[in-house]
Amino acid sequence: MNFTDNKIMVLDTEYETSPKRLLSLAYIVYLNGKKIIKENLFVKHNKPIVNEFGEAFKIHKLSNNFLKENGISMIKILNKLSNDLDDVKILVGQNIMNADIQVIRKESIGVGLWFKNLRNKFLNIKIYDTMKAFKNLHNDKSASLNNIYKFLM
Repeated sequence: MNFTDNKIMVLDTEYETSPKRLLSLAYIVYLNGKKIIKENLFVKHNKPIVNEFGEAFKIHKLSNNFLKENGISMIKILNKLSNDLDDVKILVGQNIMNADIQVIRKESIGVGLWFKNLRNKFLNIKIYDTMKAFKNLHNDKSASLNNIYKFLM
């Protein structure tokens, strides 16, 4: 598959781990090698859900107050993602299969968008998980994003 002649999305999420809830969704869409869309969207939840003393907060640093002030509704975020996935042929992300798509799936089921349209879009896209790809080549090394970066640079 030719990466430069396709519409490609690079996607990442941040989420609270217990329970697993989407906090932010970020992605860049490339068409013919040129960036055409760049989004960094924050979710406004009805009630505080971030454990600001937990392990996930140490990584994402998204406070309940920040999300309340800067977030938008889950339905708007997932509809935007759905629209931006139109004609995407390749989806790339770190641990995208076990983390990002799973949290998107959970949240989109909750708002009635998974079976309606997002599921079929994900099924028709070639997905490249950088964590799995790295582990396939270097099963003796940790496949954390930080370690992959150090290895490549």
